[in-house]
Amino acid sequence: MSYILEAIKKAERERGLAQFIEYENNEYKKKRKFSLQTHYWLWISVLLVMNVLSFTALLWPKEPLAPPRVYIVSPQ
Repeated sequence: MSYILEAIKKAERERGLAQFIEYENNEYKKKRKFSLQTHYWLWISVLLVMNVLSFTALLWPKEPLAPPRVYIVSPQ
């Protein structure tokens, strides 16, 4: 029983020490986060521009919006 308790205490102590070890640089994390946010907004803006262009192409009138010409012919 004491061997088990000692092993548990040792594992907790090692886990506590391992939490303070930093494996990545903070500058790298900040740069990567900024980069991901930039790519996110870039993709959003590209999708919005594509939507505007597609709706413009679909809703653009195929013929000019002018009334048809009417000719009055006198009866003979």
